[in-house]
Parts: sequence; structure tokens; C-alpha cells
Amino acid sequence: MTAISTATRAALQQAAAMVERDSALSDLVGLLDPQRLEGLFTLAGIVSRMLETHSTALDRIEAGGRPPRTGIEVALLTLRRTGCPTSQRHLYRLLGDLLG
Repeated sequence: MTAISTATRAALQQAAAMVERDSALSDLVGLLDPQRLEGLFTLAGIVSRMLETHSTALDRIEAGGRPPRTGIEVALLTLRRTGCPTSQRHLYRLLGDLLG
């Protein structure tokens, strides 16, 4: 059996993180706007602000202080853990690729 190179392993981990990020972003949009009434730029702004305003709660959850209470918190934790961009512009591009 051939061993996987370090570069290949890193690429596989990065791809898995992107899939997980995209799934969490899609889940979050579904929870925030189930009927898809909002535009992508508006949703990107909402997600960006949520990542910022929920940072203390997310810190507490990550430290084991309490479990996530909602699906929104689970999605936000995943976005943060997978290195999702936090700017509205970058989130808008991601949402466009994902949901556009």
C-alpha cells in the first residue's frame, strides 16, 4: 500500500473542511431564511454580523462551558472552525457559488 503524501493529506483535509463549511452555510441560510425571501447580499450581511455578535457565546461553547442551544449555533461553530470568511463580501461570493 502506498502512503499518502503530506501535500495530498493536506489537500484532502482542506477539501473536507470546504464541504463541511458549505454544508453549514447552507444549513444556516435555511434556518435564517427558509423561504429564500432575502437576497444573497443581505444574507451575507446577516451571517457576517452573527459571526461577530455571537463570538462570546461561541467561545464559551468551544471552551466546553455549555453546549450549542440551536441549529444556528451549531452552524456558526462549524463556520468558525472551518475558517469561513467573515466579511460580507466574501460570504456573498460563497453564497453565490453555493446557492446562486
